[in-house]
Amino acid sequence: MANDELNTVLEVEENLLSNPKKTFFYYGTSDGWVPLSYAERMKTRLPNGHVFLDESDCEHAFVNKDGEIMAQVMAKLIRGSVHINQEITGEIPAEIL
Repeated sequence: MANDELNTVLEVEENLLSNPKKTFFYYGTSDGWVPLSYAERMKTRLPNGHVFLDESDCEHAFVNKDGEIMAQVMAKLIRGSVHINQEITGEIPAEIL
């Protein structure tokens, strides 16, 4: 699987950045799969605070032992996204309910 990813995923798909309010990037800091310079570069392309660095030292394969931590992180991101959407439209999007 890793070999396929390394040969197939060579750059960011631009359509991912077409809706920056719904796009989040979460980078691990200790697993060695993605250099931190990629996160810094993405911050310049998506400057609205949707690029995050892991602060919990989670493994790349977080489901093995860090699933609970990642669930909490994702819940915070979703809640924050709902809050932002409520400020903009005054309602919670149906896909989150």
